[in-house]
Amino acid sequence: MKSVLFALIPVASAQYFSFGNYFSTGGVAANSYIQRATTTLVLPQLQSPHTGNLGLWPGMGTKFDNGADGHLVQGLAISTVGYGSPCNLNANEVKWCVVASTYDGSQHDGTPYKANPGDHVTYDYVVNLNTNKIDQTVSVNGVVVSTLSWPSGKGAGWGTAMECQQASCGTVPEHHYLNTTLVMAVADPNYGRTLGLNGASGSLVTADGGKTWTVADIKINQYTYSGSTPPSSSVGGGSTTKTTTMSGSSGGGSGQPLYGQCGGIGWTGSTTCAQGTCKYSNAYYSQCL
Repeated sequence: MKSVLFALIPVASAQYFSFGNYFSTGGVAANSYIQRATTTLVLPQLQSPHTGNLGLWPGMGTKFDNGADGHLVQGLAISTVGYGSPCNLNANEVKWCVVASTYDGSQHDGTPYKANPGDHVTYDYVVNLNTNKIDQTVSVNGVVVSTLSWPSGKGAGWGTAMECQQASCGTVPEHHYLNTTLVMAVADPNYGRTLGLNGASGSLVTADGGKTWTVADIKINQYTYSGSTPPSSSVGGGSTTKTTTMSGSSGGGSGQPLYGQCGGIGWTGSTTCAQGTCKYSNAYYSQCL
């Protein structure tokens, strides 16, 4: 999966960019797609120390009917310090910024909302065959706070991500995604074999032959980012901006899962793919497709 957490961040002399633990699934069988994906993130306490730009998100990578790569449908939960966010959070606010969002080369956001640690944030993605868009709804404690509909194709894989930008994000507490449900357009009895875990646990099961896959509790373990910073870099030269990309995975194991990151400036994880081929996207991001 690929995404942008914060679009157009000024390039610093030393750019930090790293991923943490993940739960990853996909891709789907060739004759099917993910019709609906729903999960509820219980927001943890903010990272400690409260530094860097941290993003937690469940993402659904997509494909178009002609086989072309699609977009990343994602709802974000953002904790930032000193670099801004869609919520314009101040450094002293003990808040998460949650927002419906889709990345198609540019970032498209719904209305942002300030949420508290402990809040239950439900992310619901639905392929709307009437509009040929994916309808995204983000709710906090049962109340809709952010929506977005975008022509993004159909769901091809789903997973979670923990991403840090600009400076080390310290220690991210253990957190949980509850009652995750993936509904396939056509039953995919082998989808469970696509599961990839890194510092995470959860049982992906089906009770109807692969039409519906569920995970009662995805546990994402506590994770501490290193204090080191990747080599300095620039995009386009001079004083400029960049759009960073992210993935639902980090290094480790015998290779990255489908839609996982496999390269880019500052990437220290695996550069091989357990599924698919590592394809260049930009200087900061290559992905298993």
